[in-house]
Amino acid sequence: MACLSAVACRDNFPTVVPALDSFYYPVGLAVRQLPPTPSRPAGSSQLVVLSSNFDLRFDEREGGTVLVVDPDASSDTLSGGNLVVYPGGGFRMGSFGGEVAGGYNFDVWGELSAGLRWYTGDAELRTGSPLLPDYDFDAGEAFLRFTVDTLDDINFPRNGTYSGVGWLSSQQGLGADTTFDQVDAGINYAKSWDRDTINAVARVGWTVSGDVPIQSLYQLGGPFRLSGLDNNALSGQYLGFGRLTYFRRVNDFQLMPAYLGASLEAGNAWLDRSDVGFDDLVYGGNLFFGVDTPIGPLYLGGGYSHGGPGDGGQFAGFLLLGRALRY
Repeated sequence: MACLSAVACRDNFPTVVPALDSFYYPVGLAVRQLPPTPSRPAGSSQLVVLSSNFDLRFDEREGGTVLVVDPDASSDTLSGGNLVVYPGGGFRMGSFGGEVAGGYNFDVWGELSAGLRWYTGDAELRTGSPLLPDYDFDAGEAFLRFTVDTLDDINFPRNGTYSGVGWLSSQQGLGADTTFDQVDAGINYAKSWDRDTINAVARVGWTVSGDVPIQSLYQLGGPFRLSGLDNNALSGQYLGFGRLTYFRRVNDFQLMPAYLGASLEAGNAWLDRSDVGFDDLVYGGNLFFGVDTPIGPLYLGGGYSHGGPGDGGQFAGFLLLGRALRY
């Protein structure tokens, strides 16, 4: 499967470098337990804070920042003038692993599955101060999922429903670094009249217990997922998203049917449960041309998003090949 994307949000980007001694729109955090050394007592920790370049206020080549805070040397609120920060930069994450699963099929319309998943990975510093070390992570998870699938086509669905509800539990007893539990649910419904189709999508994700590490946060942003934002521009422990899409078939070539369409989108990702609500949703939409090719769906379009911490709106163009868009 191949995926190509092109994003353009402004003609002239600023050359301002993001601050490395303060937070700017934090979208992820984690606590690192440090091993004891002759100069560092047992039980010492670091707070890792990931800040994004959400509204492109800074140079796009800088991206976001990763700041490592010494909570013992900083003020209690981490918001005063005594913030002790190790300046950071951008990380590149990679992981690999596998899973063992089994399940039961309900005729041709549904599936109940359960299993165990393990993976390991690392985050390597790409830009920033060498004072911020690379780090490794390990995951061990149990999962349970029930899925209903009556869609007639996964690429450009014209009739039917795809829906699912799932539970995931990360446990140190399975080899994970952290313990947390999450539940999520989503639905993709399509209905057509002649050449015209309405497609409605909704998804929610909720962290029931524990603190989710950066690599396991829910992510949102990119084509058809707040189309004016960069891929995965938003992340958090809680997620809410909805999309309403209209598209019309514009040719009669059976091998590669083509469509013109538009979508309206709304959603956000939140770190804290108390922040979840409708008052800070990010709104967006797109116009697109799509072709169902033999090697996968091809989408060419442009999107716009407005809301969140950014001032004004953001535009993006995209070209995608081979990515199915369930929700």
